[in-house]
Amino acid sequence: MEKVAAALYGLDLLFLLAFQVLNREQPPFAKPVSEYGVGRTARLFRVYLIAGCIAPPILAWQVHVSGNPDFPMMVTVYLVLVALGRLGIAVWTNDPHGTRHTRKGNLHRAATLLAFTAAYMAVVEATPHLVALHEGARSVGD
Repeated sequence: MEKVAAALYGLDLLFLLAFQVLNREQPPFAKPVSEYGVGRTARLFRVYLIAGCIAPPILAWQVHVSGNPDFPMMVTVYLVLVALGRLGIAVWTNDPHGTRHTRKGNLHRAATLLAFTAAYMAVVEATPHLVALHEGARSVGD
């Protein structure tokens, strides 16, 4: 299952590349990624987000069933929150750049904040344990 999650994260990167190819007139770092959710790439953006909602729960499940009691339970919680945030980003569209903020746009930004914060926290929680595993300090079978 972890290969499926990795493939879905790879697919995420391909979607981001496709957005840039489809919007060549837009500099890659000029506007937020959510701008692709408005206009001609809106449908593709929703597919990108929904595909991105699948990988975090798969990864969370893999962490949960790994059997490593030292691995923080919060990593699983954060990964589920990433999926919920991405789902919120897909459901509530962003306001077009330069327009007045709407309720949907505010919910979109809140979901974005949830997804990014939870992803950051998952990395912060998991990193020390992954480093220890890599260095051979722990065995997956122990």
